[in-house]
Amino acid sequence: MNQLPKQFGRDLMSLVDSPNSWFHSQFTGYIMRPQPRLQRFLNDFKKQINYRHPIVGIHVRRTDKLSYHEALYYPISDYMVSVKDYFHKLELTRQVSQRLVYVASDDPSVLPQLVKEYPNYEFIGSTSISKIAFSQTTRYSNESLWGVLADIFLLSETDYIVCTFSSTICRLSYELMRYKQLDASLQYRSLDVPFHYHHSLTPIRTAVYNHRSKSEDQWDLKIGDHLHERISGTHTEWFKQSVNGRGWDSYFYASSVELILNGLNSQ
Repeated sequence: MNQLPKQFGRDLMSLVDSPNSWFHSQFTGYIMRPQPRLQRFLNDFKKQINYRHPIVGIHVRRTDKLSYHEALYYPISDYMVSVKDYFHKLELTRQVSQRLVYVASDDPSVLPQLVKEYPNYEFIGSTSISKIAFSQTTRYSNESLWGVLADIFLLSETDYIVCTFSSTICRLSYELMRYKQLDASLQYRSLDVPFHYHHSLTPIRTAVYNHRSKSEDQWDLKIGDHLHERISGTHTEWFKQSVNGRGWDSYFYASSVELILNGLNSQ
């Protein structure tokens, strides 16, 4: 999952940021090409909610993700910080008639709360999709599947995504966004963990500074140590759980690291 072909790996590194995720997004996007029936459904849904650009997408994942302690709870105000920042920057270069936000969530209270607390924004989405995803009796129904697909594809078509990469829906939406564009590496904000592939190690990283541990949860690092990240949904993006090349014990590091692309580094 984390290797680039040697034939064009170096060229890809010079064209896009995070080339590994871009490369694998091409497979994801190809596999998930909408068939005519799905494309008609998506087009009809976009007309129904008046989907247009510029638009920011937010995905608020709750329910079982919280009850099973797979991720932390983030209030909607945390999401809106990045939404505001995006539109502030956009308005420096063009006139924006309406700050439009597409809302996807498995919590039906999120969309009404946003509408109430942020009257200067226009929020679109479907509380019906959220209600179906919220209920344990309907979550795995065929109707729920269509709702999930709508959220995934419409999030991927936004100009900027704010979500939590501990969620598979969020990561998949971002992969589809990368499939459609040359470089969408700056068009997202994850409130928790960085982009990763579930149940797999991320690309090898190497320490570029020495690090002396500051707690029992950390180990000392030496320049040149190789690290394989393991991402857990409750860990912040500043402290990464890893395994060291000198052993397979799990620990946290907080030192600067650089990416080593397998097969492209002489070490």
